Amino acid sequence: MGLVVLVLSVITVVSVGAMMYAGYDDHPDYTGGQIRGYDKQPDVKWTADLGSLQPQVGADVSVIDSVGSTWLVRSSINQDNVFATLDSSSGKRSAAPAIDAGFGQCAIADSGVIGCSVQSPLDNRPDGFYSTQDGGSLGPRHDAPVATEVAAQGDDFLLANNIENSVTRITPDGKTVWQREFDSAPALTTTDGSIIVQTASARTYLIDPTNGHEQYSCASCTATAYADGIAVQQNGNHRAVDFYRLNGSHVTTADRQELLHGPSSLPVVTAASGTGELPPVQGTFVAYDPSRKTALWKATNPQLSTAAAITCGDIAMLRKFDDSRLILGLHSGKQLGKIMRPDGPDPRRDVRGLRCVGANTSRMVFADSSGLLTAFDTHTGHVAWETPDELGGTPAIVDGYLTIVANGVLSVLAPS
Repeated sequence: MGLVVLVLSVITVVSVGAMMYAGYDDHPDYTGGQIRGYDKQPDVKWTADLGSLQPQVGADVSVIDSVGSTWLVRSSINQDNVFATLDSSSGKRSAAPAIDAGFGQCAIADSGVIGCSVQSPLDNRPDGFYSTQDGGSLGPRHDAPVATEVAAQGDDFLLANNIENSVTRITPDGKTVWQREFDSAPALTTTDGSIIVQTASARTYLIDPTNGHEQYSCASCTATAYADGIAVQQNGNHRAVDFYRLNGSHVTTADRQELLHGPSSLPVVTAASGTGELPPVQGTFVAYDPSRKTALWKATNPQLSTAAAITCGDIAMLRKFDDSRLILGLHSGKQLGKIMRPDGPDPRRDVRGLRCVGANTSRMVFADSSGLLTAFDTHTGHVAWETPDELGGTPAIVDGYLTIVANGVLSVLAPS
């Protein structure tokens, strides 16, 4: 049975065309571009000047992970990395000393312990693996492979080594749980049930985090993790999207489909280009929960284009041939509103030239090239608020909060 037959088995007619809807329980975490409530123009909740973490001016500052109310911040310049922790409610630095990892990396585990692969730091600490103890200072050195990437896996850590093309799971006290090699340099994404390893040769592996065994692998493919599963885009001659549960078990396949671009809480697919067939003129879009065999909903309409569609947080934005955009709730498939084609000269009000940072079902927040934010009302399509010029920088979402980094200063915008 083909995909179209599957999704048309139950039909609800709404303004964008034929749709199917299956109930979906929202995941409690803010993942995949989901943001907190930002209905009104936000004030700055707090700022943290992190310029003092590095002796030189011009360091790149970013929040790389969070556990509870603790944010792990990295300040990087000339490949030298210094890490510190902040309280997300106040922006105050913790009493723990900053960690100079040199060319190495750090991550924060579920327990709040920070694990670091230290490489030639400025304080001349010997290279090796370290973890924080009570008080936040680093404990004794442990032998471990040099890591170009460190990620947390539960209370343990994963070390990716681009020289030996290996991944090692290590406990905070330095014990190796497992180690395995890959075909080329590995990059890591962790989930509750699988480790996604994507290598420099464009090969993807799903790895069992308990023992390092391979659950699945494919060539010329990429994987995207969602709250309840994994979508694997097959990029070879046979384009398709395979869906897996977090434990690596296969659920279903959307044949001749490709994922829409953009961070999102659920995957949406449309007809793949480059399949050797004439691309459809009319856009058809299907949303999935990766843990379920049946699609959540399908949207199709003679006026929907196959181009410029994106997902972002909790919405999908689909382009029509008149260059307007339809806004759909990602979990329901129902149309929330519409953005008309801009007729004014202000580029900040033209979504065609903006990047979606994050969204919920009431607001979509976009950024221009200078980092200025513009929020659109998902129901009316009108601009709801804009950040002033002095808040331009590098925007990101951390635990659902909108953040901006400029000149070493981290600003967190307060939800409504």
